[in-house]
Amino acid sequence: MEVYYSNAQRIAHGKGEFYIDFYQLSGDRPNIQSTEPTVRIYMNPETVMSFREALEKNVQKFMDVYLKPGTKDSTQR
Repeated sequence: MEVYYSNAQRIAHGKGEFYIDFYQLSGDRPNIQSTEPTVRIYMNPETVMSFREALEKNVQKFMDVYLKPGTKDSTQR
């Protein structure tokens, strides 16, 4: 499996589809408008709902383990 690093994302939808674009921004490409997505993932409405539930659960677990109360930054472990 290839692994891509992404430091910016854009979420959008069209009729009957939902997609997430993942970008890698840099000094010469500092914003989403100046570059093409590294990866685009399309999902149908049913998959989006399952993805949302899984994402919410995993984000909460991450916050419980790695973020101290009152901090906004994961570097403060």
